[in-house]
Amino acid sequence: MVKTANPNVKLVFDMVDFHYVRLLREYELNKDEALKAEAEKFLKIELENCKNADVVIAISTTDKELLKQHFNTDEKVVLISNIHQHIDKSDNFNSFENRNDLLFVGSFRHDPNSDAVKYLKEDIMPLVWKDIPDLKVNIIGSYITEDIEALASDKFKLLGFVDDLNAVINTTKLFVAPLRFGAGIKGKIGQSLEHSLPLVTTNVGAEGFDFGEQTNVMIANTTNDLADKIINLYTNKADWDLASNSCKTILRPFSINTTEAQVIDVIYK
Repeated sequence: MVKTANPNVKLVFDMVDFHYVRLLREYELNKDEALKAEAEKFLKIELENCKNADVVIAISTTDKELLKQHFNTDEKVVLISNIHQHIDKSDNFNSFENRNDLLFVGSFRHDPNSDAVKYLKEDIMPLVWKDIPDLKVNIIGSYITEDIEALASDKFKLLGFVDDLNAVINTTKLFVAPLRFGAGIKGKIGQSLEHSLPLVTTNVGAEGFDFGEQTNVMIANTTNDLADKIINLYTNKADWDLASNSCKTILRPFSINTTEAQVIDVIYK
């Protein structure tokens, strides 16, 4: 329709994330056939958009590689991720000794967040609490559902929406995001890194980020390993400081300057 009106218009399809992959991963976890059918529906839509576009924007290297399995016009596909600008540490930055608690952030209108919080409360934290019995977890996110509400306790607090998330981040010792399915770049991971807040997440949560030497410190994919990494970063100042100081390097590809150059290249090439 647009091309008919003006053949010179460049059509850009920004995938945001590869919805097919997110839904398929959820199906593989839950074996709900309705999710598989939904995934196939989105694959058709996304491939049709790719076919009609002049340029396709993938948000992560993982999404780009997975898309190549279904859409093999690689010269059309470019990588442009989220913008995450690292905040340099100031005198107001709280040190390891002046922080407490774990933090998870995410809307409960997004199924990967609901699953991650249930997994955190029911499977991971019982192992962590054996070593750190008084450790508190703060869950921030809107649209809390009844099944999430049922998880609340004195040590697992559902804070809902908060006006000043930055203030909470600057007093939190460790961010956690045990995501078991999803796609694209996870904004919550970038936000934690912006504030030099060490985190523990999965391969799914870390997609699109290069954690380098910190991979073995902040990324795990089994219940026991996630619990072990949480315990280590929460109690080991040396590892926490190294992880915190690495955040700026991890975020370098997501800076405003890098993204600006990528967008200009798409427009004018």
